[in-house]
Amino acid sequence: AGFELPDGSVVAVGDTFSDPGAGAEDDFDGDLQEAVTVEGEVDTQTPGDYTLTYHVKDASGNEATVTRTVSVKEAEELPEENGSIIYLTFDDGPSSEVTPKILDILKKNGVHATFFIINYSEKNLPILKRMVEEGHTIGMHAWDHDYEAAYGSMDSYYDGIKKLRDKVQADTGYEAFCFRFPGGGSNTVSKKYTPGVISHLAEVMQADGWQYYDWNVDSTDAEGNNRPVETLVQNVTGYLQKNRGNVVLCHDTNAKETTAQALQQIIDYGKEHGYTFRAISRKTKAVHHKIAN
Repeated sequence: AGFELPDGSVVAVGDTFSDPGAGAEDDFDGDLQEAVTVEGEVDTQTPGDYTLTYHVKDASGNEATVTRTVSVKEAEELPEENGSIIYLTFDDGPSSEVTPKILDILKKNGVHATFFIINYSEKNLPILKRMVEEGHTIGMHAWDHDYEAAYGSMDSYYDGIKKLRDKVQADTGYEAFCFRFPGGGSNTVSKKYTPGVISHLAEVMQADGWQYYDWNVDSTDAEGNNRPVETLVQNVTGYLQKNRGNVVLCHDTNAKETTAQALQQIIDYGKEHGYTFRAISRKTKAVHHKIAN
């Protein structure tokens, strides 16, 4: 039996490590991936190198073994992320119908993404836990996406983000480090409620160690519910650029069924054209719009 082992992994202290596993194939028995067992653990709270050992045995009793080294590093030690990268991001979830479909497609394709979430119900907690367990990045979007609730004062948005961060950590153990402003950093609707609030929040929250991410590729699924799949695919693939981080804006509410339907074509295009898919990490270069308030 022969192994196919993806590259080793480097993760930041405090992040979630999702084991990509190992593929195994035998000339006579065929695909043996289901027979692979793994030994070893990765402690993402403690810097160091950890070894995972994979074993497989074919029907004749022949055995094969291979190892993977996983390095846990402080954020400042992580390598810079360069190259032609696609960061798929999904706002406003988790939702009971669409988010699981998106997670299924991501898992099938071995792709990690970033979910900027709002306050969630107990019903949707298993979906959030699945995001964490499968190695996706969880970002904060807002406690309440309502603009008046989010931007009603200089403090209301950040208070909600901290409350949501604490809830996520209590429920899953995940500690969020990034966020996305409702409407993006360039939104002007916030001016209606609190002039200057985005400028204030960007300064204060970044000083506290947070990083915010806007986008440079827009699927336009926010412009209406269930927009045509071909429109969403074209809007994403048509604006991707090589040799940069492409932060793609999508949404995963239950009203965005066609976003899930478009996802496979977007992933296929990216892989066929030499892009790498990643979840946002502490080393991802921030994409910021020009602040308008």
